[in-house]
Amino acid sequence: MSVTALGRADRVPGRAGAKPGDVVVLTGPLGAAGVAFRNGSLPPVPDRVDEGKRLARLATAMLDVSDGLAPDAGHIAERSRVRLAIELERVPLAKGAELDDLGFGEDYELLATTLHPRDFPVIGRVEEGEGVELTLDGEPYSLAGWEHFR
Repeated sequence: MSVTALGRADRVPGRAGAKPGDVVVLTGPLGAAGVAFRNGSLPPVPDRVDEGKRLARLATAMLDVSDGLAPDAGHIAERSRVRLAIELERVPLAKGAELDDLGFGEDYELLATTLHPRDFPVIGRVEEGEGVELTLDGEPYSLAGWEHFR
C-alpha cells in the first residue's frame, strides 16, 4: 500500500537547519506507543497539526518521532552536521511509559530545534560536533530505535 499526501505550507523546516545554540524541543510526551504495545492495545495517534504549524514558524529543523527519540534526533544531527545533547530526565513521558519506551518509536510527536522554544518542552541543546548524546542525570544512556533495512 502506498499513501501520498499533498498540501501547502508557508514554511516547512527540514532536518538540515539546526545550529549550535539552538535548543531541542518536543510537542508532547513520548512512550505511548511502547505502552500500548506492552498492553496489547492500539497506540494513540496524536493530532499535532496546530502545534506543527506554530512550531514550523520557530523551528530551524523538525521531524516526527516515528523511529524512536535517538534515531530521529540522529537524523537532525547528521543532516545539520551538529550534535544534539538530550537530557532524558527532561523528556515528558506518556502515562505509564518508561525510558526504554522512548526507543519504540511510532509516537509521532514532533522533535525540533529552535532558538525560541516558547511553550514547547525543552529536552536538550544543539552543540558543535556530531551525533546524539543522551544522558540521564548527567550519565550517558543508550536507547534503541527502529533501524530501517536491518
